[in-house]
Amino acid sequence: MRAPRVLWWLLAPVHAGAGCFSDSGVGLTRGESTSGESTGDEGTSESSGEAPTTCADECAPEPVCGDGVAMAPEQCDDGDDDDTDVCTSACKLPACGDGFVQGGEGCDDGPGNADDGTCTLACALAACGDGNVQAGVEACDDGNLVDGDGCSAECGVEACGNGVVEGSEKCDDGNLSEVDDCKTDCTRAKCGDLVVAVDATEPEQCDDGNTDEADGCNSKCTLSGCGDGFVQPGEACDDGDLMGGSTCGPMCERLAYYVFVTSKPYAADFGGVAGADLRCNQRAQAAGLPGQYAAWISQSEPAMAAWNRLHHATEPYVLIGGEVVAIHWADLSNGNLATAIDRDETGAEVAVDAGECVPAGAVWTGTEFGGNIDGDDCTSWTTVDVLDRAQVGMLFRQNGEWTDDCKLTCDVTARLYCVEQPIEG
Repeated sequence: MRAPRVLWWLLAPVHAGAGCFSDSGVGLTRGESTSGESTGDEGTSESSGEAPTTCADECAPEPVCGDGVAMAPEQCDDGDDDDTDVCTSACKLPACGDGFVQGGEGCDDGPGNADDGTCTLACALAACGDGNVQAGVEACDDGNLVDGDGCSAECGVEACGNGVVEGSEKCDDGNLSEVDDCKTDCTRAKCGDLVVAVDATEPEQCDDGNTDEADGCNSKCTLSGCGDGFVQPGEACDDGDLMGGSTCGPMCERLAYYVFVTSKPYAADFGGVAGADLRCNQRAQAAGLPGQYAAWISQSEPAMAAWNRLHHATEPYVLIGGEVVAIHWADLSNGNLATAIDRDETGAEVAVDAGECVPAGAVWTGTEFGGNIDGDDCTSWTTVDVLDRAQVGMLFRQNGEWTDDCKLTCDVTARLYCVEQPIEG
């Protein structure tokens, strides 16, 4: 029968460096006995000069991460394996680069963290404007969200031809065509840029870069010719089509001249006959009428009579709409109209008070029915003084009173008669 095992360490005397406990419960230093005398072991003396070995040095327990007791080298130990709280399951305090997403972090790739286009060195999710190019997602990233600096607010490379309008670009159709709506420098094609945009939404027939209407290519970038809206050499008129109308035929021959009364009245200080002509042309252009116009008006200083200023046509004068007013100049100026000039530039009839010499139906003329200067003209149409006056006609009259009816003071407003003039081609 096998002898019982002896726990020798319980029987052996405490030996220096061989255990942790003495009979007094205090750790011994090598070469000491419990009596304090030298043991003489290995020739040691009363004092060996070595630091004492204590129980705390040799018998302290090893740290166990997760036991809830923080012991070096642990930074913390909260007793759980939750990696999103104040202490990770590795018993370390949260930090960017530890592989755990905590606090305000958007991501954490761990110790090997790098700007990989997904998670930044600051443990933030990659985004346009963070200065890091996300592979396969961003073409560039200059650290801001500003357009026009080479990298757009969507982190795309700003370049003409990429199909995206960016920075100072006016357009970008993503192709290299110079003759469509958007040119290769990302500016819009326009008439006058010397590039014939044949593939544009409104194709050009020509583009000579100037506004000379008589050089074969007009300012609409169409080839010059009858129907282009410009009077070319050999044309008497051009109303912009080949359909023919009240005043211009399909071969751009003159059929008649328009005459109308302005839809709005004016104060008397419109600036002489030149100011009256300007207002007539403004009204005509606003209504889309072709040609150019002069006012039936005279001034005394410097002397300018309607007779001398206006073209003496051999063709009829007609209202907008075609009604004949006079069959030629002599008929217009003899004081006997076939139709009163009571339609405005749009062809609308002007409804007026038919009373005698009232501003509502008055038209500034300063002109006798034959086309000569009357003399009363609000100081050549420069004043609205109540003490001054001017000759007016009444737009609802067909006799000489259409131009020479009565005098009104210059503080009122009245309309103007406008007569189409030929354009030299």
